[in-house]
Amino acid sequence: MNARIRRRRGAACRWVAAVLLGITVAMTGCATTGSPLPPEAKPLSNGTSQPSAVPGAMTAPSPSRTTPTPIRTVAPGTCADGQPVRASVDPANPMPAPGQMPPGSAMAAILDRGYLRVGITTDSPPFGSMNWRKLELEGFDVDIAKEITKTLFGTTDGRIRFQAVTTDERINTISRGDVDIIVATMTITCERKQKLRFSGVYYESGLRLLVRRNAGFTRIEDLVGFRVCSTTGSTSLAKLKNLPQPAPALVALERAANCLVAFQAGQVDAIATDDVILAGMAAQDPYTEVLPAAFDHALGNELRTLEEPYGVAMRMTGNTVSDDQFVAFVNGVLRNVMQGGRWKQIYDRWLGAELGSTDSPLAKNANWPH
Repeated sequence: MNARIRRRRGAACRWVAAVLLGITVAMTGCATTGSPLPPEAKPLSNGTSQPSAVPGAMTAPSPSRTTPTPIRTVAPGTCADGQPVRASVDPANPMPAPGQMPPGSAMAAILDRGYLRVGITTDSPPFGSMNWRKLELEGFDVDIAKEITKTLFGTTDGRIRFQAVTTDERINTISRGDVDIIVATMTITCERKQKLRFSGVYYESGLRLLVRRNAGFTRIEDLVGFRVCSTTGSTSLAKLKNLPQPAPALVALERAANCLVAFQAGQVDAIATDDVILAGMAAQDPYTEVLPAAFDHALGNELRTLEEPYGVAMRMTGNTVSDDQFVAFVNGVLRNVMQGGRWKQIYDRWLGAELGSTDSPLAKNANWPH
């Protein structure tokens, strides 16, 4: 009797163990899709080793071991709404007189409040930075914001309040309604247009190269055998990875400011990023210069158009008519600024010395803002 019970118990234990094993396997399979690791988590390749000359640097993987990142050109096509990424509402025509905005409009609400709230970067010279001698903000974006304020009120005196924003904070700040507009080197993209309203383009940024004066470099090809720094995860670095071989050694650092430190320490020989960022660097270091056409031959006509269009961002309130009216007003201001010569004055003041002469986005595109 005891032996028979032991045999039955043994069989039952084996059956339970088999069931538990099956459950364990099933749970393990489910855990694969619910892994706590982020989707992009993967082992680092050999190309992520750090060069000893630049602490904290990451050498860009060789093109022979990685698939080049696709590059979005200046005309990437259309957004989900079927409109080009640069498309915006036509400028208001005629423009309302300062202090006399349409009743019920977003502009009228700003007039009633008594001041315009502007989100701006304070650490991005020459577009937005603090002048500690005068204790006031200054830069290209600051001047654009002042033009919008002046058109609203007829003056800027006491009529504008700036709020410092970081790159990561911009969308949330405007979406919450903490500010009325964002003027902070904000690139217009299809993804952002799903959350915000944008003006037409008021500045086109593009890929440029910073080198030491009289170093003998004129094109990116001259830097084969040297090191070029750009920021990790940036579109600039992605574009550099598409350079034909032989190409310069790429060094990726976390911030553009880190590239400048490495450059001044002699650890890298050039910096490649947006022209406005390089202009700020060149203004800080008189022994440097920005090469305006360094990539013309290397990247070709299609990839040479590396501009990123900056626009004034506004809140998407859900009231399309009111939102359109506000965008049309801002576009009217930008149109007048570019047609009347004020844009060129602002450009020459903040960017002309480092980047040379250029035309406004309106002058370059007869269909602006579309």
